[in-house]
Amino acid sequence: MRRSILFALLATAACSRSHSGSDQGANAATVASSNVRGPEASTSASAREARSVVVRYFDLIEHHDYAGARKLWGHGGADSGGDAKAFAAIFAPYAMYEPTVGEPTDVHVADGMQYVNIGTTVHAKQAKTGKILDQQGPVMLRRSIDPDSADTGDRDWTIWGVDIRTAH
Repeated sequence: MRRSILFALLATAACSRSHSGSDQGANAATVASSNVRGPEASTSASAREARSVVVRYFDLIEHHDYAGARKLWGHGGADSGGDAKAFAAIFAPYAMYEPTVGEPTDVHVADGMQYVNIGTTVHAKQAKTGKILDQQGPVMLRRSIDPDSADTGDRDWTIWGVDIRTAH
């Protein structure tokens, strides 16, 4: 118990001492590099930018450029869960695939990343049966809160998940 109290007193004293010039320089550097992105409204430029990624994604899919669409996923497409051939196979069962991109949610921050969901509906027709499907769900995007991130793949909005399902 005495050691805990002694430690707390020493820690408090160390934290309350005046900073030397070199400490203040370090503090200034920390403040200068704290240019991070935070939470934003659904109407912000960042949210609109994320929505434009989803619009581009579905434009590429509608034009059967599956390799291009896959590249909009995180880590150069790896976050899509498969290689380019597997990604293209997802859309093979459809004779028609007509997405409508909705509005973004507010941009949230967690674990050093910004996150936003873009609501989407899809009107699709199965090639084999001709059955019409009406689907809906979010396209989920993320990017680093650090616009100067060393990982260039984290600087821009990328897709990290799509949960579009047949409406019940």
